[in-house]
Formats: sequence, structure tokens, C-alpha cells
Amino acid sequence: MLIKTLYFKDIKDFGAGIVRPALMETDSPLYKGYRSYMIYAKIAPKEIPDEAFTLNFMSRIESLR
Repeated sequence: MLIKTLYFKDIKDFGAGIVRPALMETDSPLYKGYRSYMIYAKIAPKEIPDEAFTLNFMSRIESLR
């Protein structure tokens, strides 16, 4: 069952070789007419260790901020 559809729009060059969508829009077939938008104005590269993507790291996830 389809719960959400995500649309990637407005592709921009944020510098430092980062080319990403500046606007992401969600649409839900369960709630007609309701949409969510994520608008990105600035993106900076950040090194994230591989261990951050494990269940054991979940308790320390705030350390990535």
C-alpha cells in the first residue's frame, strides 16, 4: 500500500561539489490535499563515520550534531 510519495524538485548547486534538490515535497494518498515541504537553503559537507549507521550507535546519535 502506498503511504507517501516524495518529489525532489529545484536541483541546485550548493557549492563544494554538492548538487542536490533544494525542495522536497511529500504527498499522501491517505490524506488528500495535505502536503509537506522541506526547503534547503544551505548544505555543508560533513564526514560521518561508518559506525554511525549501526544500531549500537543510536544512543550516541546526538554527538553527530
